[in-house]
Amino acid sequence: MKKHHFKIGSLISLIVILSILAVKLFIPTVVPIETTKKQNLDLSLTQNDFYIDEANYADSMQQIVVPYLSQYEHSDYFTTSDNTKIYYKQYLLEQPKGHIAISHGFTESSQKYDEVIYYFLMEGYNVSILEHRGHGYSDRMVDDPSKVHIEDFNTYVEDFKAFMDTVVIPTITNEPCYLYAHSMGGGIGARFLETYPEYFDAAVLSAPMLEIETGGIPIPLAKFISKAATLTGFGKSYVLGHGPFEETYSFENASTSSEPRYKYIYNKKINDPMIRTNGATFNWLSASLKGSELASENSDKINIPVLLFQSGQDTLVKPNGQNTFVNNAPQATLIYVADAKHELYCEVQEIMVPYFNTIFNFFNAFHA
Repeated sequence: MKKHHFKIGSLISLIVILSILAVKLFIPTVVPIETTKKQNLDLSLTQNDFYIDEANYADSMQQIVVPYLSQYEHSDYFTTSDNTKIYYKQYLLEQPKGHIAISHGFTESSQKYDEVIYYFLMEGYNVSILEHRGHGYSDRMVDDPSKVHIEDFNTYVEDFKAFMDTVVIPTITNEPCYLYAHSMGGGIGARFLETYPEYFDAAVLSAPMLEIETGGIPIPLAKFISKAATLTGFGKSYVLGHGPFEETYSFENASTSSEPRYKYIYNKKINDPMIRTNGATFNWLSASLKGSELASENSDKINIPVLLFQSGQDTLVKPNGQNTFVNNAPQATLIYVADAKHELYCEVQEIMVPYFNTIFNFFNAFHA
């Protein structure tokens, strides 16, 4: 036990020393976005036919959204090539104008997307959403249900391909298929589009994880630390600053400015232990740093229109990777949202409504 404690103490000391040196040595380069590929979110797009207001939000979700979703919801599991069970939900309308596949973010679950799915259905789209391995009701890779762990980022991509082949594609006839991907799911979605370009007609990447915010530690050092941790037997340990789920209500640290939406999801986590995924392992960080970099640098392989939303107040992902992605992708446009935090899809009404209206204008243009 003492030997193990010594190893952990030595690792932490090394990290502190290297971090101090790296901050002085590594000066990040700002990647400018091409002006012709950047727009500001049009906040005047306030048409509101079915959006849920923040006033009486929880009651509206329970009385309007949940009953509506239950009419169409089908949930099940599919099994991957390595025998991992992945949970998914699917919502099918009788006459859809398209199908939207959702790739959720880090520590999230399908339950967090009830409001999003409701809007997509109300706009006339079929919807399918999986829970990435290690999240929600899908199989875990480690015993601690709070940990997000992965050995290779490409595993997420192959899981998503299995999801498309097994769950989504069999339901599509002639209607277009679109990708909606947030944060980590955006990194997964970007790599999927680069690797398998034939599946989607267009894509929305919302605050995609194309460069991880590493808490002031330069990316090259974060790569070294996470790789060193995996090689020295700490790959399944929490990264520094992460830990098990706690029931502390902490809106001031939330990734949304909408407290009613934050509180609604918080209460869901309190009531369902399966959706309390909370922190990353060193293996996840090492794999995700590599995966997000590949996603950012290979966007020239994507041959479909992509709308990428960038949040001005984002504290979880950095803009440089997103800028590089948009600059290199032939048909990509960046929509900048100055006052938004990371989770645009559950932001305050003044941001969320124009955000979704922009998405619908984008998707609807392909079958007008």
